[in-house]
Amino acid sequence: MVTGNAPFEPVVSTQCRTGQDRRRTDRRRASRTRPDRRRGDRRRAGVLASLVAGALGLVAHGRLFTPEPSPRPAATIEQPTQPFPVQVKAPEPGTPYERFIAEAAALYDVSADLVRAVIQTESNFNPRAQSRAGARGLMQLTPITLRELKLKIDPFNPRENILAGTKYLSMMLDRHEGNVPLALASYNAGPTAVRRHRGIPPFKETRGYVRKVTNLMEEARESPTTLAD
Repeated sequence: MVTGNAPFEPVVSTQCRTGQDRRRTDRRRASRTRPDRRRGDRRRAGVLASLVAGALGLVAHGRLFTPEPSPRPAATIEQPTQPFPVQVKAPEPGTPYERFIAEAAALYDVSADLVRAVIQTESNFNPRAQSRAGARGLMQLTPITLRELKLKIDPFNPRENILAGTKYLSMMLDRHEGNVPLALASYNAGPTAVRRHRGIPPFKETRGYVRKVTNLMEEARESPTTLAD
């Protein structure tokens, strides 16, 4: 019931407002000073993308310094050293056993030139040489000679062969009081044959052997000698 002349004002109930109306009212009531989070994230992502693109462009144009990996140091190989210098004839083509010759000559007090000449005459520096009589290696050692020396060696091993052969040559020099031709004749034909013939046996092979070895020694004495490094 309406009394007097008062104007009519419709009454709106807030309990009947729709959800869309309530969201609008909430946005109006929200503070305008708070930044929108999603808008800020998008802005920061855009700035970061611009910085990355600029850096890539500078690298492409060579304006940014990119450190190069430091080179690895070159590998070094240690060279073997000889234990001591020995006075020997300078190595020649076909004589790769100078170290063993020098060692044997110093050990048994025999001329290195004599050892070298015997090796050249016996096998021509062939460590695998073998005769029909069973002599083997550089200095052509026979099983009988090795038994006399009381040695068990590999006759095809260059070092063992040279040491054993030089030892036997030293024994022949001692037997004949340093007489090289008689020592060589005993090395070739055996000490028994030299004793029986009271000197170099009249064998063509033995006499040719003694002559060849002594000639090689004379040639070596005429050539200069050096110190091995």
